[in-house]
Amino acid sequence: MEGPSSPQQEALLLVTTVDIGEGRSDKIEVRRGDNSMDVARAFVTKHNLPPAIMPRLALHLEENLTKAAAQQQGGALQHSTRDGGAQQQEDMAVFHRLYEQAIALRQKLGQRRDEVKRSELETIKTNKPTMSWISSEMMKERSSGSFGNYGQMLYAESMEALAKRKDKEQRRKAERHEQEVAGVTFKPEICRLAQNLWTPEECASVPAWQRLSKVKLTKAQERLEALRREKAEAAVKECTFKPQLSTGSEKLMKERSQTLNSLNVSAHQQLYQDAVRRQQKQQEYQHWYPEEVTFQPKLHESAMSRAWERKSLGPEAAALLAASGEERHMALVNRLYANYEKLQKKLQEARSSIQSSVDPTTGRKLFQPETGRAPIYTRNTSQLPVGEYLYSLKQQQEDKARAAAEELERKRQAEAASTKQAQGSKNLVKALQQKRFRQVSLHLNSLHNSRSV
Repeated sequence: MEGPSSPQQEALLLVTTVDIGEGRSDKIEVRRGDNSMDVARAFVTKHNLPPAIMPRLALHLEENLTKAAAQQQGGALQHSTRDGGAQQQEDMAVFHRLYEQAIALRQKLGQRRDEVKRSELETIKTNKPTMSWISSEMMKERSSGSFGNYGQMLYAESMEALAKRKDKEQRRKAERHEQEVAGVTFKPEICRLAQNLWTPEECASVPAWQRLSKVKLTKAQERLEALRREKAEAAVKECTFKPQLSTGSEKLMKERSQTLNSLNVSAHQQLYQDAVRRQQKQQEYQHWYPEEVTFQPKLHESAMSRAWERKSLGPEAAALLAASGEERHMALVNRLYANYEKLQKKLQEARSSIQSSVDPTTGRKLFQPETGRAPIYTRNTSQLPVGEYLYSLKQQQEDKARAAAEELERKRQAEAASTKQAQGSKNLVKALQQKRFRQVSLHLNSLHNSRSV
């Protein structure tokens, strides 16, 4: 960029590139006779830059001019060894002129800085807020006390008021919490099994995630085994009979065991063969009658008995009556067994309806926790599933919390925008107004008396 125009183009002293920002840059050209501050002002005006950068840009140009003059001086000294003393004197004159110009520019820059500082101080004094006569009267008898200045006193008062406000809020929260838990009297009863699931030693040594994810199969199996033993002991508790074997019986069983062991027959095979043998004997006893027993009664021979039998047998009565005696006997047994199963089913239904709160496996009464009062309003009126109802309830709570936070923020902004005045200040202002009114009234009365005289 060129300096002020002149009839003849001056020699070029410096060309430097300045980064404007946002990827833009431009060159500044300084010629002999140009002022660094004027060149910086022209560059700032051309590119619409903040005026605050003019002093720094002018100082940058001045430093570059000094460096260029030093380089020219070094080049002039080398050239003097070749061209002679005349050229050296001319170069020295140029150097001194540039040096004096740099000194002058530095002085002008210092003066400009002083002017900027003075203008800033004048602006501060001009924009300083004025105090009303009421505030002046209020501040006459008020001092900073033990503080260094009035600002420190106001800061300490504000911090003390903030601490009081926080303390008050904490007390309000504690009172609200006490009111909420005042009617909560529910204390669940924890069984011994649940208490023994995890001992304090295990809670201290095993992490929480591992304790929650670990399945207590071993203790469950131990508990089931204990329940089985208790049931077995209760079943044989009244069985006090212990047979006494004679010496002959023991001798026979010992010989039999030795014989079977010699034949490589295991105890399970022995028991199985005994069971088969007993079953065959039972079947023989069912069809065996003593020789002297020759009486064979005729059943269902009367008309009444046959009619009742047809009615009880149903649609298959004719076929069963025509069958043999053994088939009719089996039909009677099956009918009686079916009636027995029907009666057992009814009995089981009656027991389940009466003893609905009993565990069918252990026979113990189911645990019923003691609860507090019932809800004061009807919950889940839409009959939603439990998961959806709890989710919607959580959403309602979050909406209420968000609305409360917005209302609190709105009140805070309103309080920040409004003028805050303590009750003591209000009383003091009122007293000053009354004092002022009395002064005006006394002045008017004195004027009226003076005129009347």
